[in-house]
Amino acid sequence: MQIRDVLCVAGRSGYMLKDLQAIRAGRARPNGFSFDGDPVTPGFSRITQPGDMLSVMLQLDDGQIAVGDCMEVIFSGAAGRDPVFEADAHLPLLEGPLRQRLIGRQLDAFRPLAEEMDRLELDGRRLHTALRYGVTQALLHAVSLARHETMAETVARDYASEISLRTIPILGMCPTDQRLQVDKMIMKGIDVLPHANFVTAADLDPDGQTLRDAPNIGAHRLAGQQTLELTQAARIVLPDTRLQMQYGVGWVVRLPVVRALSGSRIPDSRCLLKMAQYRF
Repeated sequence: MQIRDVLCVAGRSGYMLKDLQAIRAGRARPNGFSFDGDPVTPGFSRITQPGDMLSVMLQLDDGQIAVGDCMEVIFSGAAGRDPVFEADAHLPLLEGPLRQRLIGRQLDAFRPLAEEMDRLELDGRRLHTALRYGVTQALLHAVSLARHETMAETVARDYASEISLRTIPILGMCPTDQRLQVDKMIMKGIDVLPHANFVTAADLDPDGQTLRDAPNIGAHRLAGQQTLELTQAARIVLPDTRLQMQYGVGWVVRLPVVRALSGSRIPDSRCLLKMAQYRF
């Protein structure tokens, strides 16, 4: 099976981009979901702006269509990440050199194609991570279609791994109003809580009270009688014991070990503790 053609469509990604450097520099003044002030990181026209995306569609010999989406993470240009992904700037590259490279390629295996895309340099530069993500996603889908198997089976085959027979535990996070978001995650049965979103020191309050309160929000909602229907819906088990964890500035966080029960599976609480220690 080969790739017959490559089609691309530009659009908006599912979330927003934020200029982390402007926020941390104190130049961003909250205004609803957005911020007032001037951006600092190159590529940003505003401190908060919609993210761009490019959908890559690979048409196979038999008419099937494989799809991948080129998009990026929320804090573009920060901590070594690639600059802001602009769809219009990358579309000519995708419809030109990349399209010509992909047309006619055999779809016998995913791994060599993915490694080629990760190493590929055009004009002396590696492809933007958003392009590598979307193109390899489309290639994975294409190979799975050619083999008449799921993408999980393709990955397992090419990387000599095994498909898990258990549901993979998911760590939930609260990007905005934590109390409301925690309730939503409890109802959906998220495996591991909590994961709060602290961007600047100001988010923690001068004495760090917000940081100390974060783990207890989930514990309160899980343990409270007023949320019995939430815990029943999510089948979440809250052990009686609490672990105490010492973190950098000397405060002690009482972290309830929250575990989700799925059949006979109970995720290892030590994994949660390690994540919490790293986070705090």
